[in-house]
Amino acid sequence: LALGFGSTIGVVPAVVTDRYARLNHEYIGERDCADFGVGEIKPQACLDGSNDAQGSAATANLISNGLTFLTSSMMGSISDEYGRRNILVVGLFFSVLHPLALVLLQIYPTMSPDWYYATNAISGIVNWIAVALSALSDAMPAKWRAASFGLLLAGFSLGFALSPILALILDHF
Repeated sequence: LALGFGSTIGVVPAVVTDRYARLNHEYIGERDCADFGVGEIKPQACLDGSNDAQGSAATANLISNGLTFLTSSMMGSISDEYGRRNILVVGLFFSVLHPLALVLLQIYPTMSPDWYYATNAISGIVNWIAVALSALSDAMPAKWRAASFGLLLAGFSLGFALSPILALILDHF
């Protein structure tokens, strides 16, 4: 999962900026908005598309974090009563939706980037990392809990850090 998140981070701004420029600001150039270099003058539609993308990203993160704040205690109570596995699966499902929306965004040229940001926002309903840490706390003896938390978070962070390199390597195949 961390590999998927990290691999998409470098792609998202270019894809959604160009898409917003084409859909909302009538950019019809043959070049993608991301192809303009530092010394080149970007069309106004690309700049406006970038502003739309940044605003949508900020809104989606606000909604996601707000949903996490509002639902975390409820998800914790539900997972305490009914088990952590189903809540963890739901959280992972929600987390996989926005990379899937990014792929669909690249396949369908008329698809709005709002779908990507909406799926990103709903991933805040269930914080799968908190549920995974709770499951580890339940399963591990007290003397191994700190180490198991560290391994889970280190594995996620390592996958997140190495994924851009992996994406570059796989790009050559």
